[in-house]
Amino acid sequence: MLSRLNPAADRPGWLLRFVPALDSLRGYDFESARADFLAGVTVAAVAVPQAMAYAMVAGLPPVYGLYTAIVMTAVGAVFNASRQLVNGPTNAISIAVL
Repeated sequence: MLSRLNPAADRPGWLLRFVPALDSLRGYDFESARADFLAGVTVAAVAVPQAMAYAMVAGLPPVYGLYTAIVMTAVGAVFNASRQLVNGPTNAISIAVL
């Protein structure tokens, strides 16, 4: 009923539905940031060379693998509602594309 009288009342709910990362920031603290930083460095150590290698296997310059790894991670982090996210080139996807 309130949303019919005031259309602006639904905006925060609408925004949180389409950008779930904003909702997860409510309970974010320093310990979570530290753990996420360590996880990000660990994943980057594996994902960056892997993305470059898969780009070269596909006959593309390695920089396209870097673009894929960086852009997909950023987009997935903002628009995915799951806290566990797998993105980037994987063996199954690469075999299917090849």
